[in-house]
Amino acid sequence: MSKEIKQFNDQFKEEATEITVVTDSSGFGGSRSQGEKLWTASIGVTAWKPVGSEEINKGKYALVAKADDKYLDKLREQVKQDSIISLKVKQKENSFLFIEVIETKSAEKELEEILAEQIKPIIYKDEVLGEFTFDRQIDQFTKIIKWLGGEVNLNVDNCEEEELADLFAAANEIIKEKEAWDKKIKEFAASELLDLKNDNWLEEDETEITATQFVEKIKIDSISISPENEFGFYLNDGDIFWGHTIIVSGNLDEGLLDAEIAG
Repeated sequence: MSKEIKQFNDQFKEEATEITVVTDSSGFGGSRSQGEKLWTASIGVTAWKPVGSEEINKGKYALVAKADDKYLDKLREQVKQDSIISLKVKQKENSFLFIEVIETKSAEKELEEILAEQIKPIIYKDEVLGEFTFDRQIDQFTKIIKWLGGEVNLNVDNCEEEELADLFAAANEIIKEKEAWDKKIKEFAASELLDLKNDNWLEEDETEITATQFVEKIKIDSISISPENEFGFYLNDGDIFWGHTIIVSGNLDEGLLDAEIAG
């Protein structure tokens, strides 16, 4: 066992236990700090009970493990999102160290009721924009909307009801002036990123592009609205940055603040 795995596993109780869990909608993901070779893999657990017990624990828990790429793929195959599964684990507070799967189909009526409630569709209806469906994986209300002859995904962060109404008001403000927003978003992206393109992202034998060419190539794919009226426009780069997403962000009070490439 590598030192990294041992240090991670030593945080948990020595004695293993068997539990049945309800996994959340996120699926197994991985994070890695600077200097680490392995992923810290984790999936959320919304409820669990010891095998053979009627005691149900609800809240925010996590099933975790240290994993390389191959093992992370295996975990994703073994432990699915929005499922009920029995496992052997070691516990540390609200985290469970994954050891092995015991049973992938567990008849647990109370947990099945929790899962049924968990996956029930949640709809938010805006008077102007219509119905948005809650996407648990990204924790946002989402809908495809019309945008200048095409379509974009409009995503609004999940928050308290009063604040949610404010976010939809901000979304409406943007959609109402979509022609102006489309123009200034693209021009801002060009002003911020054109030099980067021409200095560092030209392919062999590719000539420098102009600001006009930059604007013509890019297209808005999705918009996210967050608390404090913050927004992010996610643009298809038209292969300017070899398929990377362009993100233009800001807020309604201060306007456009940043443009970057990601993905």
